[in-house]
Formats: sequence, structure tokens, C-alpha cells
Amino acid sequence: MLPRPLARPRLPRTIDLRPSARERGYDADWVKLQRQVLADEPLCRRCARRGLVTAAELVDHITPIRDGGERLSRSNLQPLCRKCHGTKTGQDLVKRHTAGVA
Repeated sequence: MLPRPLARPRLPRTIDLRPSARERGYDADWVKLQRQVLADEPLCRRCARRGLVTAAELVDHITPIRDGGERLSRSNLQPLCRKCHGTKTGQDLVKRHTAGVA
């Protein structure tokens, strides 16, 4: 009989100190607009620029709300896949950090 593998230790859950999504402005108006953006433009805009066809899953604020972007302005929104959204969010954080705005 083979020895039983050891169970993985459980990692503590991270604590999110941010306000809830609703408190950050992602309310019913946002959900309605988000659905409309994805219906109008179902492919990831960043992937499309590179010649790739990837389904968009998320709607991103081109200029983050935190940096002065309009929350419900269609011209400030773009559909992205999860990978591109994560990349863009990381770039936004680096820009904010290097600009000295925490």
C-alpha cells in the first residue's frame, strides 16, 4: 500500500480592505451599462489590436475612476478579456505609484 500524500496546508484568506463593489460605484446602472458594452462589442479590444480574437469578459475604465475617469461614460469604457484586464490594471497601478499617487 502506498503512503497517503500529505494534505496541503490551508492558506489564510486575504482580507480586502476596499469598500464593497456597490460602495465603489458598481451598482445597477453599472451592470446595465456593462451588459450593453459587452453586447455592442463582444471581443477584447486589446487582443483585437494584436490581431487576436478573444471574447471580452470584463468592461474596463480606460481612465480609472480613481484617476478622474468618468464612471458611466461609454467613451471611457472598453471590453477586455481577463488577461488583458489584469495586465492593464497592473499598468495603471504602476503609473499611479510612479506618479506618487497612492
